Amino acid sequence: MVKKASVELSALHFNGRERRKSPRVRYDIGTYLEGSEGVLEVRLIDISLSGCSFSSASWQPEVGECLDLKIILPDCASLLQIKVEVCSRLGLKSGVKFTRMDSASSAQLKQALHSKDRASAPPGYFGG
Repeated sequence: MVKKASVELSALHFNGRERRKSPRVRYDIGTYLEGSEGVLEVRLIDISLSGCSFSSASWQPEVGECLDLKIILPDCASLLQIKVEVCSRLGLKSGVKFTRMDSASSAQLKQALHSKDRASAPPGYFGG
């Protein structure tokens, strides 16, 4: 079990430093990825302004594979369509970085992450 924890840690850190550029916000919702295998349903684990992670028991993409992410976050009014590239895979979990996103999707994602972050903060954290 200790060995598994160190493997997961190495996927997120390099020389003891966090490799992610943007903080991730946890979500647990179904979403879709489209690639050479067709449209596949996956479970979103977390998301940030620069990437996300998801799990799928039926399909694991290859690192370097480019896909189309289609997602409706609970805090968004419309479908976000984002081009992604798979950058890590560990068991049933995969991590992707966003490679292209239109300005409307970017603005909605920023708003959704801000709303979710505020909702999950401890009382009084933002001075309210």
